[in-house]
Amino acid sequence: VMPHLALFNMAGEKLGNIEVSAELFGVQYNGDLLHQAIAMVAEITSRQAGQAKTRGEVKMTTQKWFRQKGLGRGRHGARSAPQFVGGGKAMGPRRDPNALPVRMPKKMRRKAIAVAMSRQLRDGRVRALDAIEMTEIRTKAAATALHALHAYGSRTLLLLSEDEARDDVVYRSCRNIHKLIAREVPHFNARDIIWAENVIITRAALEQMGGGVSDS
Repeated sequence: VMPHLALFNMAGEKLGNIEVSAELFGVQYNGDLLHQAIAMVAEITSRQAGQAKTRGEVKMTTQKWFRQKGLGRGRHGARSAPQFVGGGKAMGPRRDPNALPVRMPKKMRRKAIAVAMSRQLRDGRVRALDAIEMTEIRTKAAATALHALHAYGSRTLLLLSEDEARDDVVYRSCRNIHKLIAREVPHFNARDIIWAENVIITRAALEQMGGGVSDS
């Protein structure tokens, strides 16, 4: 049996059901694969956080703060010391130069996305949006649509096609809504899906990601 998604418009009216690909929405749950994919994203994110500079790496003047004797003050030489503003960080985060790069094969990443999406569909958290019809930049209009779809105020992942994601009206109307994350297909991962309490996919995004959309 092919999986189905309920199709809505921006007013929250149900337009019917659409048949979608079993390869993306009908995959058996695989907790080990999903855990591996989410852990990989978390690891990459932590590595991209950067590293702190030590006092030897901070570029500052080497001139002393003040003369060493005669002022009744403690001795200070380097302005790059950690206790001064702009100085180096004592025992800050550092990258491990010997750490191997974290990689996951493309097929495994795609399978993890399918596992996550299928789980959310079985839990009743995925719905399709016929089209995004917005002519002016209005956060209120996007929030009203989310209210109509019973997704406002909860963690919501909005998956958009390339054209929709790069539409300035759509982007600027959605960017300030709390707990809403908009992603351009295919630039999302299994962690984004599992994080969401509601997953809303536009019809155009479904077609772009190979969802095999057909009316039923």
